[in-house]
Amino acid sequence: MRRFVSTLFALVMVASTALPLAAQYPPPLKEPFTVDSLWMQLIDGNKLYKGGAIPYTGLDKARQNTEKKQNPPVTVLYCSDSRVPAELAFARGVGDLFGVRAAGNVADTFGIASIEYGIAKGWTKVIVVLGHESCGAVEEALKKTDPPTPSLIALVNRIRKSFPLIDPNDKDSFRAAIIANAKGSADYLVGSSKVIRDAVKKKQVTIVVAYYELGSGNVRKIR
Repeated sequence: MRRFVSTLFALVMVASTALPLAAQYPPPLKEPFTVDSLWMQLIDGNKLYKGGAIPYTGLDKARQNTEKKQNPPVTVLYCSDSRVPAELAFARGVGDLFGVRAAGNVADTFGIASIEYGIAKGWTKVIVVLGHESCGAVEEALKKTDPPTPSLIALVNRIRKSFPLIDPNDKDSFRAAIIANAKGSADYLVGSSKVIRDAVKKKQVTIVVAYYELGSGNVRKIR
């Protein structure tokens, strides 16, 4: 264990010293802000994260550069689960991601308003709806009994609408339900918001649905 920690520290130091002291790393997301370009940059960051170390530098400069304004081209709708850190999973820095979090990666009125805000400001070019392995909200929704509070019941009922054909007795039903819910959440954004729907129709915004594995940290595009 001690050898592993020493090796990891050495890798971080080598990566950091290879950069100018004033450099910001990871650098801000680069144009063109197309879905292919942005997704490739996110996946490149995910590879770094899976490797176990992200040599963040220049955070003071990044804060200064975004103090008066922001222009995050990627909005991420993801779960409140503490094991799903979007900035770390994509190895992104200050000002890169516009985050919207809720249990089960679903958007209510205020979540949709947040996404609409990013679109209205002209920031958002890609919306990533990020489902994840072992999602507790989806697990609750698969149960035949309801949770104990009205708010939780409303949450699981929303999630249940995304997988009416899932057989809870199937050994792969949990993963299938998580993926169905992520796709359903993406469809809900388009169906519930004219702002989002129009932006998608005009190809101003693209929605990507992805799946995050807790153990490996791998992010995989599923739609």
